[in-house]
Amino acid sequence: MPIFQKKKTTAYAKIQANKGEAAVIAAANALDPVGDSPFVQAKGDLINRGLIRGSRYPSKSVVGGRWGEGSLNLELRGSGVAGTPPEFSPLMTTLLGSELTNAAGTVADIEATTTEFDSALSLTVGQLVRVAIGTGYEVRRIAGKSGGGPYTYTVQRAFSQAPADTAAITAGVTYTHLGGEAEKYFTLDQYLDGLRLLCIDAVCESLAFGVTEREVIKGQFGVRSLSCAESAAADALTPDWDDTAPLIGTECNLLVGAAALNMKAFDFSLASRRTRGGVNTTGFGEAPWKSEFEATGKLTPWVEDAAPLTAFFASTSADIEMTKGAVAGNILHVLLEDIEYTGADIGDDEGDFAWDLPFKITGAVSIGLF
Repeated sequence: MPIFQKKKTTAYAKIQANKGEAAVIAAANALDPVGDSPFVQAKGDLINRGLIRGSRYPSKSVVGGRWGEGSLNLELRGSGVAGTPPEFSPLMTTLLGSELTNAAGTVADIEATTTEFDSALSLTVGQLVRVAIGTGYEVRRIAGKSGGGPYTYTVQRAFSQAPADTAAITAGVTYTHLGGEAEKYFTLDQYLDGLRLLCIDAVCESLAFGVTEREVIKGQFGVRSLSCAESAAADALTPDWDDTAPLIGTECNLLVGAAALNMKAFDFSLASRRTRGGVNTTGFGEAPWKSEFEATGKLTPWVEDAAPLTAFFASTSADIEMTKGAVAGNILHVLLEDIEYTGADIGDDEGDFAWDLPFKITGAVSIGLF
């Protein structure tokens, strides 16, 4: 009798051209789930008819709709090639709405300032840009664009110094919500050691992002699909695994209101979609945008220096930025704007104070890979 093994599991994801049209899956669309990933499973509504049949037992229920629901737990890292989206791109795109890519370029401005520079590279307002500043690099969100090439750009937060003329702009991928994006769906094909679960019209409706000092940076992506067909089909593909090195929470550069923070942990969660059905809907037929994100998070710093948090405590909002990685194609940058501090939760950790600092995200959420 065969022993079913989780290590034989494979999964693939690819953006669909249109709703209702399954994408053609290829080996290059393989995902790399981590060991605790529960995967997306078939769900359904059983509706009680309420008939009286002369028995103490209820009448048989009827199926009101079938869909797929569950989560995929994945490492958050780059593709290994700057400007090339990672394997989990379909999930990020359907969650936040936009995937923005840019090639490498340069600053073309001898009079650049800390908040404005010119470049022939065409960028999109809202995307992240990584620019050489002095002997290093800094990441900022593009806040404004004018001109017709070279373009004049303004950034949402000033650089530490003005970028030099011909300063390098690195290739990257940004995931963010610009407003007004059309709904996108992806196909998720899962092979769970003898069981195939094919999800068409899938969307990622939530992300739980977590960083701790001694663990790989991971995300839990909540997925819902309009269908989830079960079969015994075998995986005919040989998946192309992504062997890009993982990113670990140690030595993350975390800024709160532009001040560096030494942390034990940092996490946030986003949710943007909900189920909807109605009288004119056939079964479970839609997975529309919700009008707003549910966006919250928590900082867990070491209780040894409150100075980096002074502005966070004193003001109604701040920005949080996190960078991890040094190799092109595998540099992760997270920007959370307009964070509202909601009050500390102070406890004990082996005889020392421990802080949890919860917050609400009221501005942009942008995730970049460079």
